Amino acid sequence: MTELRAREKKKLFGTLLDAGITALHLDPRRPGVIVPGRFRLQNWLVLNYSYRYGIADFRFDDQVVEATLSFGGQPFYCRVPWTAVFAITDNSRQRGRIWHDEVPGDVDDAVRSGSAEPPTVASQPPDPAPSSPRPSTDRRPALRAVGGGNAVSAPRRPGLKLISGGKADEPDQVTKPTPEPPSDADPPPGPRPRGAHLRRIK
Repeated sequence: MTELRAREKKKLFGTLLDAGITALHLDPRRPGVIVPGRFRLQNWLVLNYSYRYGIADFRFDDQVVEATLSFGGQPFYCRVPWTAVFAITDNSRQRGRIWHDEVPGDVDDAVRSGSAEPPTVASQPPDPAPSSPRPSTDRRPALRAVGGGNAVSAPRRPGLKLISGGKADEPDQVTKPTPEPPSDADPPPGPRPRGAHLRRIK
């Protein structure tokens, strides 16, 4: 990889960072890569970066990207040379770029066979227009592009319902009945005499 290519990746990375969360798609097997050991043998790893994460040691230059990232709640110092990066996208995988000549052969084979999907990105670097960043909901690196599946809504939790006249009201719409004021014709209740017993009224 040439120095010009490295500067090209750095520039795109900085542009997307100004807009929000940015993903580096890399081959963790390449020399100089430092990531948790359980990811070292993967052929495709995706790491998310953002200024709003407030990472104290986050830095990048013409050679590498360095930052302490969180994996399952555990911090780990990561070092990613630009030589290991073959795609840079935003968090939605809709903006960014893929360098096809740097995609690992086994990743390319997996994409061609349909067992993996490449990120869906524009063919050219995006304009640096800021957009509202969306938080990442996937904590694990994945091969499948974000937004490629159907959204599944969570089932509603059942609740108690008041049935009145055949109409079902939701719990937050149910109101307690207001007690009627006592009638003037009704005598006020007096004290129960001692020794009084309950009687059955026919």
